[in-house]
Amino acid sequence: MVEVYDNANSGRLYSTADADGNLLSYTYTGSNLTRITTASGDYTDLACTGSPVTSVGVGNRAGTLIQQRL
Repeated sequence: MVEVYDNANSGRLYSTADADGNLLSYTYTGSNLTRITTASGDYTDLACTGSPVTSVGVGNRAGTLIQQRL
Protein backbone atom coordinates (compact mmCIF):
# COMPACT_ATOMS: atom_id res chain seq x y z
CA MET A 1 0.00 0.00 0.00
CA VAL A 2 1.30 3.42 -0.97
CA GLU A 3 -0.15 6.45 0.78
CA VAL A 4 0.38 10.06 -0.31
CA TYR A 5 -0.19 12.89 2.14
CA ASP A 6 -0.75 16.59 1.39
CA ASN A 7 1.76 18.36 3.61
CA ALA A 8 0.46 21.77 2.54
CA ASN A 9 -2.92 20.99 4.14
CA SER A 10 -2.19 19.59 7.59
CA GLY A 11 -0.88 16.30 6.24
CA ARG A 12 -4.25 15.01 5.06
CA LEU A 13 -4.41 11.77 3.12
CA TYR A 14 -4.40 12.64 -0.60
CA SER A 15 -4.36 9.23 -2.28
CA THR A 16 -3.74 5.53 -1.76
CA ALA A 17 -2.72 2.75 -4.13
CA ASP A 18 -2.56 -0.96 -3.45
CA ALA A 19 -0.07 -3.50 -4.83
CA ASP A 20 -2.27 -4.00 -7.91
CA GLY A 21 -2.24 -0.28 -8.69
CA ASN A 22 -5.84 0.40 -7.65
CA LEU A 23 -5.88 4.12 -6.85
CA LEU A 24 -8.20 6.07 -4.57
CA SER A 25 -8.06 9.85 -4.25
CA TYR A 26 -9.55 11.86 -1.40
CA THR A 27 -11.24 15.28 -1.55
CA TYR A 28 -11.86 17.56 1.42
CA THR A 29 -14.12 20.51 2.08
CA GLY A 30 -12.54 22.42 4.93
CA SER A 31 -11.34 19.71 7.29
CA ASN A 32 -14.04 17.18 6.29
CA LEU A 33 -13.46 14.30 3.89
CA THR A 34 -16.23 14.76 1.30
CA ARG A 35 -15.35 12.49 -1.64
CA ILE A 36 -13.43 9.29 -2.37
CA THR A 37 -12.79 8.71 -6.09
CA THR A 38 -11.52 5.62 -7.89
CA ALA A 39 -9.12 5.77 -10.84
CA SER A 40 -12.07 5.03 -13.16
CA GLY A 41 -13.99 8.04 -11.83
CA ASP A 42 -16.57 6.27 -9.68
CA TYR A 43 -17.04 8.04 -6.36
CA THR A 44 -18.48 8.02 -2.87
CA ASP A 45 -19.66 11.35 -1.45
CA LEU A 46 -19.81 11.97 2.29
CA ALA A 47 -21.94 14.79 3.71
CA CYS A 48 -21.35 16.08 7.22
CA THR A 49 -23.23 18.40 9.51
CA GLY A 50 -20.72 19.05 12.23
CA SER A 51 -18.70 15.93 12.97
CA PRO A 52 -20.80 12.86 12.09
CA VAL A 53 -21.47 11.79 8.50
CA THR A 54 -25.13 12.55 7.72
CA SER A 55 -25.40 10.99 4.25
CA VAL A 56 -23.44 8.83 1.82
CA GLY A 57 -23.91 8.88 -1.95
CA VAL A 58 -22.37 6.57 -4.54
CA GLY A 59 -22.02 7.64 -8.16
CA ASN A 60 -20.39 6.62 -11.40
CA ARG A 61 -17.86 8.39 -13.59
CA ALA A 62 -20.67 9.91 -15.67
CA GLY A 63 -21.80 11.76 -12.55
CA THR A 64 -24.96 9.72 -12.10
CA LEU A 65 -25.93 9.20 -8.46
CA ILE A 66 -26.55 5.48 -8.09
CA GLN A 67 -27.46 5.24 -4.43
CA GLN A 68 -27.79 7.57 -1.48
CA ARG A 69 -28.22 6.77 2.21
CA LEU A 70 -29.26 9.32 4.80
